[in-house]
Amino acid sequence: RKRRNIVLLLDGTGKEFCDKNSNLIKLHTVLKADEDQFLYYSSGLGEFRWAVKDRQTHANTQVLSCRPALALRNFDDFVCDAYAYLMDYYTPGDHVFIFGYSRGAY
Repeated sequence: RKRRNIVLLLDGTGKEFCDKNSNLIKLHTVLKADEDQFLYYSSGLGEFRWAVKDRQTHANTQVLSCRPALALRNFDDFVCDAYAYLMDYYTPGDHVFIFGYSRGAY
């Protein structure tokens, strides 16, 4: 089996996809999710999530986006959700890349 990349982008600032994106959002927009690379982005606290799955490539990317007051989250949830994603998709031999900013780097 070919080794896959699993990329976790943990942005702790509550940044959104907008005019003033964080470097992690910029990184997410240039990376490609496919059968060999899985992407996970979390904007941090106070967010809700949606998952996107490409039916043709079976690629999975999960994007968590900040939406104030919809679903406040605590730091433990922030960390546990990223870890759960990793455990769902990791198989021995995969390469794991974790990038964090602010609380996301903790």
